[in-house]
Amino acid sequence: MALFLKPFVIQLYHIAFLIDKRIPGSYDTTMEARERRRGKRYVYPYTVLIQGARPVSTYTENISEGGIRVVIRDILETGAVVGLQIFIAEQPLVCEGRVVWRREKTSTVLESTVVQDTGIEFVHLGRNERARLAACLRERRE
Repeated sequence: MALFLKPFVIQLYHIAFLIDKRIPGSYDTTMEARERRRGKRYVYPYTVLIQGARPVSTYTENISEGGIRVVIRDILETGAVVGLQIFIAEQPLVCEGRVVWRREKTSTVLESTVVQDTGIEFVHLGRNERARLAACLRERRE
């Protein structure tokens, strides 16, 4: 009996997923991301300033036209609306976001530190700002 295997191409983002390392500009293919995905998410570390109870500076774990995922030490309650400045170009993208999920985890960078893996959906994102974000993500894709 002969065993036939389908040939397939392994792309860089598949390898990154297999070894759990993220490549800037690649798609986020994790199970968690696929569950809630409304648009393609890109792993690219943009600087973000979150205006909540107190300002927090961080970077994006991934970004899409619908929102961002960040890892922060502060707890932002699900449903909270926060101000966002995302530095995608010379002029930051300014909008509000709603915390749609939060998961506590141990940091892979800071030993014995608990952090909050947080998903923020864009709300009140103007047409011009949405177009700027879409253009920026298209650029990263190429």
